[in-house]
Order: sequence, then C-alpha cells, then structure tokens
Amino acid sequence: MGFIRSGLRICGQKYFIVPFNIRLIAFLFFLLSISLPVYAQEKIQLSPGAGFYSSNISLELSAAEGEQIYYTLDGSIPDLNSNQYLGPINLSDRSDDEPELAYISNISHNYSPWVPPSGPVQLITVVRARSFNGDEWGETTTASYIISDEGENRYDISVVSLVTSKEHLFDYETGIYVLGKIYDDYKRARPWEADGLGTPANYTQRGDEWERPAHFELFEPNGERPLAMDIGIRMHGGGSRAFQQKSFRLYSRSDYGTSRFRYQIFPDQDLDNYNRLILRNSGQDWMKTAFRDGFMHTLVRHLPFETMAFKPAVLFLNGEFWGIANIRERYDKFYLSTKFDVNEDGVDHLSGNAGVEEGSADHYNSMLDYIRNGGVSSMVRYRYIQTQMDTESFKYYNLANIYYNNRDWPHNNIEFWRSQSDYDATEGPGRDGRWRWMMFDTDFGFAWTDRHTEATYNWQVSQDYLTQATRPNHWSTFLLHELMKNEEFKHEFINGYRDLMNTAFRKERVLNVLESLRSTIEPYAEEHLHRWGNSDHRWSMPKDLNEWNTNVNYMRRFANDREAFVDEHFIEKYSLGDLYAIDVSVNDTTMGFIRVNKTDLMYPTPGLERMDYPNSFEMNYFDGHPITIKAIPFDGYEFSHWLNDQADVDSLSISGPTSEIVAVFKRPLTVSVDDSDINLPINFELFQNYPNPFNPSTQIQFSLPHDGRIKMDVFDVNGKLLFTQLDREYVAGTHQTTIKMDEFSSGAYLIVLKSPDGIIQTRLMTLLK
Repeated sequence: MGFIRSGLRICGQKYFIVPFNIRLIAFLFFLLSISLPVYAQEKIQLSPGAGFYSSNISLELSAAEGEQIYYTLDGSIPDLNSNQYLGPINLSDRSDDEPELAYISNISHNYSPWVPPSGPVQLITVVRARSFNGDEWGETTTASYIISDEGENRYDISVVSLVTSKEHLFDYETGIYVLGKIYDDYKRARPWEADGLGTPANYTQRGDEWERPAHFELFEPNGERPLAMDIGIRMHGGGSRAFQQKSFRLYSRSDYGTSRFRYQIFPDQDLDNYNRLILRNSGQDWMKTAFRDGFMHTLVRHLPFETMAFKPAVLFLNGEFWGIANIRERYDKFYLSTKFDVNEDGVDHLSGNAGVEEGSADHYNSMLDYIRNGGVSSMVRYRYIQTQMDTESFKYYNLANIYYNNRDWPHNNIEFWRSQSDYDATEGPGRDGRWRWMMFDTDFGFAWTDRHTEATYNWQVSQDYLTQATRPNHWSTFLLHELMKNEEFKHEFINGYRDLMNTAFRKERVLNVLESLRSTIEPYAEEHLHRWGNSDHRWSMPKDLNEWNTNVNYMRRFANDREAFVDEHFIEKYSLGDLYAIDVSVNDTTMGFIRVNKTDLMYPTPGLERMDYPNSFEMNYFDGHPITIKAIPFDGYEFSHWLNDQADVDSLSISGPTSEIVAVFKRPLTVSVDDSDINLPINFELFQNYPNPFNPSTQIQFSLPHDGRIKMDVFDVNGKLLFTQLDREYVAGTHQTTIKMDEFSSGAYLIVLKSPDGIIQTRLMTLLK
C-alpha cells in the first residue's frame, strides 16, 4: 500500500489531501473527470441529417452551451476564417450552380489531355462544422445533402460522397491528384521525353506521406447512410493514374476514429468488415464502359481463385459529381486475413515474377526450382506439386483469362499468395499452405481497345490466347507450360475449359450478367460522359450515350462469338474431336445432384437451367476426350441407378454422344431412426430456384431441420430491398414458394433467406424478359 500527502488545485482553489490509499486517489480523479465541465469534445449536431431531399431544407446546427460554431461548404475544415453559424442555413437544389473543381486542368498531361465538361455537372451540398470554446476546437462533423425534385429517387445506385480540403488534392506541392511539382521537375530534367502513362507526377507517388485525411459517406438507393466516417485516401492504380478521373484507395484506421468499414457493402458476400477499399475508375476501360473489369470478376467470383467484389456507384468529390466509380475490394494482407481467417502477418503475397508484396518468395522459388530440376510429368512429382500449389485455383484462373482474351496478361497483372504454413490437407482453401491465384486488372479483356473498329474486334475475338498463355521460354507462362506436360493436369485443363463454357461462361448467363450491369449503370452514363468531356483523342470519353452503348455492344458480341474461336484453338492445339452434346438430369433435385468432372451441377455453380426430369441440361464436350459423370445424393437419400441403363454404379465415363443421362435417387428402404424423422432435413438450406433464368415467375425450395420462423427477402444487385416474399412460422421439412417478378425488369436479383437460428443463405436468380 502507498500513501501520499500533497496539495491539489481544483478550479484555482488549492486543497490539501490527508493520507489516502493511492487507489482512492485514483478514484477521486475519476470522479473529478466526470463532474468537471468538458469543452469541445462532442461533434456538432445537424438537423435534419445527411441524405436525399426533394425540396429546400433549413439546416440547424447545435453545440454545447457557450460554444461558437463555424462551418464550410467547400470541403475544408472550419477555422476562425470560416462562416460563423448564426442561424439556420438554407440548403437548396444546386443544379444551376457552376462547378469549380471540374475546371482544374493540371490533373493530366498530353498522353491523356484534360478536356472540360461537355454538359451539366450535378452538385450536392457538403457541410463541415465544428465548435470552438475560445481555447479548443471540437471534432469536425461532415454531412452531404442531395437535394433535387426526385428526392430519394434521384439515384437508384449507391452514392459515395468523398470530402477533403481542396489543397489535399490540388495543391501544387502536396496535392495528390495533380501533375504538380514532381511532374514539372521531371520535365525540366528530361524535356525531350514524351508524356506517358508512367510519367512521374504528384499523383504517381505512393506511401504514407502521400495519404491525406478525408471523410467518406455511402448512401444506398433506399436513402440510408450506413457509412459516414473519417478515413485516409491515396491515389490508386498504375497507368490509369494519368487519366482525368483517377482511382482512390480508402484506408480505415483507428487514427481517424474508426478502424474498419463495418457494413455489408457487397450484398453477394456475407462480410461486413473491410480495412481498405478502392473507388476504381475502371482502369483503361474508364473511357469505354466503366464496368468491364467488375463484370469479368462477377462472372467468376464462385471459382477457386480470388476476385475483388464489385459494386457500381457514383462519386461526388467535395460536392461535385465525379463520375461513375466502382467500389472494389483491395488485395493485401488485410483482405486475406479477413477472407480466410489467417494471420495478417503470416502470408506470402507475390506479384509479377515473384516480386514480394508481403512475406517472402522463398517457398515459391523453391517450387519453381523443383519443377526446373525434374519437371512434373511423372505423377509422383505432380502429386508433390499439388501440395505446394492449388492446381484447381491455377487451372481456372488461367482458363478465365484465356477466355477473356486478357491482353495485359500474363506478362503483367499477376498476383498470388499462400498462408505461411506447411501443407495441411485438413485445412480449407487458403489455409492449407498452398499457392492460390488472384485476378485483377482485366480491363484489356473482353474486346477492349482504345479505338473500336471491325478489324480490331475481329482480331481480338479470334485471338489465340491459349497458345499465348502456354508458350515456352517466358517466365510468366513457365508454370502452365510445365504443368501441361502432365497428362492428368492437361486432361483436367481441357475438360475444365468446357465445364466453364457450359456453366459460368454459358452465353445466356454471360449476357444476363452483362445486361444487368449495363441497365444499372446506363441511367448515369450520360452524366458521366458530360462530366469528363469529349475530344478526338484516343483516351477520350464516348461522344454520347449511343456511343457508350456501342462500346457495351462489342462486349455483347464478344460473349456470343468468343466460344467458337477458343473451341477451335483447343481442338487444333490438342488434336481434339469436334463438340458433341449430352443431356443430363435427375429424377428429383431435392434428393441429389450430378457432378460432371469437377463441376457440381447445383448452386453456387452459375449458368444452370432446370434439370429435374423430364427437363434436362445440355452440355458440350470434345468428342473422344473422356469426361466423368457422378451421381451424388443429399443427406438422407441414396443413388439408385441411371435411367435407361439400370446400372447401379454411381460414376460413368463418357467419351462421345450418348442417350440422355438421368440420375435416379431414392430414399433408403430402411433407416435407423424413428419413422417420424425419416423425411426431416438435416440442414437448413436454400436451394437454387427453378427455372433460372425465368420469366416472370420461378420456384425456390428451402429445407428447415426444425420448426421456426423464417424470412425471405428479394434484393436487387445494389442491395435495395424490393419485397419480402415470406415472413412466418414453418414446421420442419422442405418447403417451396413461387416468386413472381411481373413488375420488374430483366436483371440479376438476390434472394436472402434467414433461418430461425439467424443463419443467412443467399441465391442469385436472373429474370430474363
């Protein structure tokens, strides 16, 4: 025990304290801390709050008694030179106001010249306020007000408001968005050098010293503002930094007040915890469709390699419309830790030719040395390599890029990672110590070009990227070239290509996803084109909405045409037979499913059609190249036989045309449980809807292992709740409901089912009218 005797001054008066236990003194200080006045600690209160409004509003600000309030409307932090709040502030529709930032021209050079807006630029009001008590400033409160006649209906898409002091972006020496001093110094030293995508400028700089404080707000189409927080911002991207519209990297840090973006930003993934995000300008596709890379990631997000979730939005910068910006995830150790529950400091993350982003390249280089010193053609050596790298991840990653004709790959835009642990087959994907691959920057794929012509389109859609990706004597293709010498991998690679063409890359499915994204973005494409202007330069925006739709139509044509060319590339390179069709189905989709090669013909595999007999699903494979078909029962059922065959073996090998293949499942004749439990499901599950695509109605089943209340909601792809399909008590069992979408347009929609235990399952369905 310790004792003290000293003088204590409180509010100017000195008191002497008789000997006390130190813990009691600490408690006295605590009581003083909560009883004495606290100055300028709370944020300003705004009424009404941030959001969408259909008419003028009178904004009232309030602070603690005796404090003065200062505010700004230009994104800057209030100080004594700012407006002092003396009464309600009138906020109104700013459609007739002129933008300021849109006319700052030193944000790009001659490689992608700045042009002024070609039409009206929408403005909103951003209010920043804080209090001052004569000695201290309070925290800054920031709020955005979107006022128009349409109110909440103004934007049926997510809206991001990014607010920061103007000098953080546009100051000559320290601004992160401008050419600035770094560009001028470089050009003075090398006046002969032409401007290019990589020419040094302020906006090409990286690292902590080029991070600036900002405020981030996310508004959803339903009018809610689920995120409003102080963050750090940096420029993002490679060559695309040279364009007028640039990408932002968003950092949540405890230094700014909140350490994570705590919100389910992407409705199709059950995650509400993000450390870093990107507001992406769509890279080189910025001046074509503004969603190409996000579209390609959406097509393959179910496959065993990493993709960046995608959510289209419109961005306002300090209250000025800044165009369409795609909200994306960012690959880093925090992404990997969150997605795979691994130690963020226990990953190896590499890029390019084994360049280290995190961790070490030792394991990867050792794997390559093993292959160089003995190859992988023997099964013993191949099985070892399968303990070092996830060959399924690598296979599908390469096949997707080949189909996309991603011309900025594989010599560029390669990333891959592993958890720093020895191989452990009992751990799940990403945790087993093997290398996995990460897709990013596919902007040069799917018929992208800076100037569309029939000649360039015909060249791109027919380009043999299979040969490009498997060529010898190049570091970027070494691994695939060597693996193709192993007969098992080669066989599965060829079948894997056709598996994708039958499902994820099925023309109808690709076109449905494309149309869903086009229809989401098109209402705001014209504003985007007006904001960034137009010229005859190769990197300029489309002249009008018709030209924008023409750019999208090249993608549509690619989806229709690409498959035939890649089929021919495989046939020629590997001496395969022509395609033949097989029809597969099951007698009851609630009892089991069919696996073709390594593809399960059930959710979440996309592109499927109704296949409950007598309906069937048609697939196409190379004649003479064997495929395997396996019948897999769900819990509580068993495989009986193949219809028209009567064989009771659950696996078939097919090498050419055959009659329809129908798997027949049944309930066991004898069970070891009480009769009342025979038909009860074991797990809570939401099955895929049938038919899919559908028009205008579809059926969906769900299983419930015990009695309870369930809720089923239907959302659009932007996360807007459209209607509640079910919200009531159900008894244990398998149930079915019919979803009717007569009043809705073609596109992708999300079904979300919540169990009595709070478990949430989702399914994606496609309405095609």
